[in-house]
Amino acid sequence: MPVSGPYQFNPSKSKKGTDGYLVFEKRKDYWAKDYDRVKNFNNFDEIKFIFIEDENQQAVSFLNGDYDIYLSGRAQWWVEKFTATESKEIDLGWVQKLKVFNSLPKGPSGIVFNTRIKPWDDVNVRKAFAHLFDVKKLNKRLFFGEYSQLNTFFFGTPYANPRNPYTSFDPNKALNLLRKAGWTVKSGDTRLTNASGEPFKFKFLISTGEDRIYSSFQQDLANIGITMEFDQMDASGAFAKTMKKQFEVTSQGWTAGFFPSMEGMMHSKYADDIEVTNITSMNIPELDELIDQYNQEWDAQKRIPIAHKIDDIAVSSYHYAMGWTSPYGARLLFWNKFGIPETGISYVGDWRSPIGMWWIEPDKEKNLQKAREAQSSLNSPNIGYKSPDGDWIEIDHWNKKPRKNPEMKTMFPNLRPEN
Repeated sequence: MPVSGPYQFNPSKSKKGTDGYLVFEKRKDYWAKDYDRVKNFNNFDEIKFIFIEDENQQAVSFLNGDYDIYLSGRAQWWVEKFTATESKEIDLGWVQKLKVFNSLPKGPSGIVFNTRIKPWDDVNVRKAFAHLFDVKKLNKRLFFGEYSQLNTFFFGTPYANPRNPYTSFDPNKALNLLRKAGWTVKSGDTRLTNASGEPFKFKFLISTGEDRIYSSFQQDLANIGITMEFDQMDASGAFAKTMKKQFEVTSQGWTAGFFPSMEGMMHSKYADDIEVTNITSMNIPELDELIDQYNQEWDAQKRIPIAHKIDDIAVSSYHYAMGWTSPYGARLLFWNKFGIPETGISYVGDWRSPIGMWWIEPDKEKNLQKAREAQSSLNSPNIGYKSPDGDWIEIDHWNKKPRKNPEMKTMFPNLRPEN
């Protein structure tokens, strides 16, 4: 049938449970198999998705050869763990590291505030916290420079406002904003308190293990007299609480499409609902009007300036203290047996692209097997180029790799001044 895909699920070959897997087999009767647009796509006869909850075991199983492609989620592991000195499989060329730059859109991510609860209904408080969130420090110390600071809800698309400023780490500016909101340090005290003498103290909802990321933020808050306690639980539990708006402050990131649909995240019609992407209860009349205009406009050239205005207002409302995003479409490791197109993945593709675009090269597969048996080395695949930033291969077919510059404002001379 026309709505079916090139693969079908095989329940008899699949397994439930924590050590489970799903098997999909290529359909011989796929309705579009002879179409030009799918020529050279869907090259695998069988695709197996393996579920391993523990991230350490994921890495061990991959390097044991239990599966073929590993999505590298941790920057530290990418730089320090998956190296020739730490891994024989990488040293001998059996496993390759690949980073592909493209135009994959990214949604907003960062620290988010439940504006239905005081004091998060005050934009001065939210903006102060944005100035206390040191994204550059995290990127340098924890993420090894792998990520880019966000200043937009529509990263990677023409709908991102190019004049949005980046929020700098500035405790003095934060204190001035907090003072406007009625929070000060009284004489003889080290705590930030309000007019009633109540200390600034709150809970930050995080997933298990995220304290390694946000402990420095906790310390930067403590330095000016704010107490932040972690409300820590497993990822599914934290997300469930977030979607029910049962939090004060949390962290959240979203995926995105090339053509943004901002109504669900920003329109006031969803401000009081739960299980919606408007998790901060955004309710800004000017945004509502612009979103309605955007939805009714079909001319892309007219939609873009409307989106720029929406992006400007949404960022300036500080419902999100913007965090970081990956400036590439995919960062992964793979066993050296694949044929890979010169683009690596598609123009807006991600880790899923290899499933549809790559193929097994029989000679490479045989050579890999022989090398493993003989404990000998393999040559690198003839794709991309050696990264100047590390020991991996890079593909930048569309010239999308960000230019490195410590001062972001010199990269974007038309940024409007930060308020």
